[in-house]
Order: sequence, then structure tokens, then C-alpha cells
Amino acid sequence: MPALVGRPAPPGSTIGVVTPGSAPESRGEVERGVAWWESQGYRVKLMPGALAREDWHGGSPEVRAADLQAAFADPEVDVVQTMRGGYGSAQTIPLLDFDAIKEAPKAFVGLSDITALHAALLARAGLATFYGPSLTMFGQPSPPSFTSERFLRVLRGETTGPVPEDSERLTVVSIAGGEGERTARRRVPPRFHLHHRHAVGA
Repeated sequence: MPALVGRPAPPGSTIGVVTPGSAPESRGEVERGVAWWESQGYRVKLMPGALAREDWHGGSPEVRAADLQAAFADPEVDVVQTMRGGYGSAQTIPLLDFDAIKEAPKAFVGLSDITALHAALLARAGLATFYGPSLTMFGQPSPPSFTSERFLRVLRGETTGPVPEDSERLTVVSIAGGEGERTARRRVPPRFHLHHRHAVGA
């Protein structure tokens, strides 16, 4: 069965921000991320527990799971973006109603610790998700324009498929030896070296 895909989100859409892992480190980085979205023509809705904090986490597992559930159910929210990665998103998985999420598929965006949720949403709700920047990665500094522009084009429904080569990137390292690694070595000038054979590159 084909994976479910959230509807495109052009400017004017609303980004619902959840914190399933670690809490943001500062209010300033949240404000910068919100301002970046608004500069692109989007609205931002911080879910009720988005700024909560409990030790390393963005609130208790129950608070974090409730926000995730509410973001998918909220008819005003078009895209669900995580605040950041960090630690703890897997704690929310047993508390989520994946059948309800399946009934309201939306683009879901995050990285790092959020990988656990990407895997669970695909396995249990059949939802295709986007491994991409979290809210606190935008603002000042922001990801390279290559990343942010591609991210917006995908959300708007303008493109899918393989990510094109970033001509500005000097190091691309494969997860394991193979064609990707040989290609990376051909692209990297002699003065740059690939030290970590098993690191993930983009």
C-alpha cells in the first residue's frame, strides 16, 4: 500500500510546532524560527506544551504526546514541525493514537532524535514524513539556502524525489563504503579529508 502523504502547504499555511524530544535552549531561538517562517509567508502555532520543560525533555511524555496528537487533529495546522531533536521522542510513541493520525495525514518534519517518530509514523500510520530542519535551526544562523529552499519547495508540493547535488558542499561522506563515497572523494579537493568513514553526509 502506498504511503500516505500530507497535502502541500503553500504560503499562508500554518506550521504547528511540537516538542517531542528536548526543550529549546532559549526563547530567542524560538522567536527567530517563528520570524523566519513568517518571513516566508507562513503562520506559526506553538502547541500548548511546546515550551514546557521537564529535566532534559519538553515536558512529560504525556504532555509531549498530547501535543503531537493535537497537532495532527487540529484543522488549522497544515504542517507539524518539531522544535528540535535532543532526547526522548521515543517515549511518546506508546501514547499516540496512530489510527487517528492516519485519518489526518500531514507533513511531519524533524531530525536527529525525531528519527524514532519518523519510523513509528511510517510503520503504524503509513505516513511518509520529512527528515528536515527543526524550528530552532532557522533564524540566525539558518541552514544553507540549498537546504531551506529545497525544504520550502517540497512543502509547497513543487518537487519530490532525489535531492540534487549541493555544489557548495566540500565533504560528503557515505554511511558505508560504496559509490557515494567514491563520488565524494572525487569531489573533495586534496586539502580536505574524509575522516569519518561511517558518518552521515547530506
